[in-house]
Amino acid sequence: MAPEATAEELLQAQAHVFHHALAHSGSLSLKCAIQLGIPDAIHAQGRPLTITELASFLPVAPAKSLSLHRLMRVLAHMGFFSVQKDPNGSDEHAYSLTPNSKILLKDSPITLASWVLASQSFSPAPLQLLGPWFQADQHATPFEMSWGKPLFEMAGDDPAFNRSFNEAMASDSRLTMMAVVACCKDLFQGVSSLVDVGGGDGTTGRAIAEAFPHIQRVVVYDLPHVIATVPKSPLFETVAGNMFEHIPPAQTVFLKVI
Repeated sequence: MAPEATAEELLQAQAHVFHHALAHSGSLSLKCAIQLGIPDAIHAQGRPLTITELASFLPVAPAKSLSLHRLMRVLAHMGFFSVQKDPNGSDEHAYSLTPNSKILLKDSPITLASWVLASQSFSPAPLQLLGPWFQADQHATPFEMSWGKPLFEMAGDDPAFNRSFNEAMASDSRLTMMAVVACCKDLFQGVSSLVDVGGGDGTTGRAIAEAFPHIQRVVVYDLPHVIATVPKSPLFETVAGNMFEHIPPAQTVFLKVI
């Protein structure tokens, strides 16, 4: 028979359970930081900001400054801000950006702000239904159970949802393709034609065409409601369709996320 857990082991187990049961508070705090524009406010001033200073640059009600302090402590613990003594000599702590928050700046060419906002808008509700989904004798996904229709059907029916989803995918593509272009050059050697399956707004296709001009034909392939919003470009052509039914012929098929 296994020995009983010690009091210390039980407390560690409790902390572990609490951490994961409340993990959503971290991601929602990150969403809140982007909604309030906290990274952008610190970046705009070009120096660390105290809570008092930060509150003056944000759309925060005066009575909520104490809560802002708590929010910043959570975000600093998560690694999105660093904490230091106020350079101006006050008793307050000052907060500055870290590499993790710099890629959340809304004006950054590689910002992930839209990705965070979109993921926290349409992901939490389906995840709440994982338990019922496992018990239900039906093929509907948790997303369908939550929203009433599949993700891509909803994107086709709801222009605002479609715009948010496409902006999120594009922000991920901009950052990812920087690494792909820099580190995976050999993979594209000898490629004369390429189809980007699920190519969204063409961000990935454009990056490939610009980095590898020897590729004579780049095709951005996605669902009709996505292709309808893609700006025309001389760097690639667009084709609308369903990848589960047909993929345009090309020497190379590119899928960024599976």
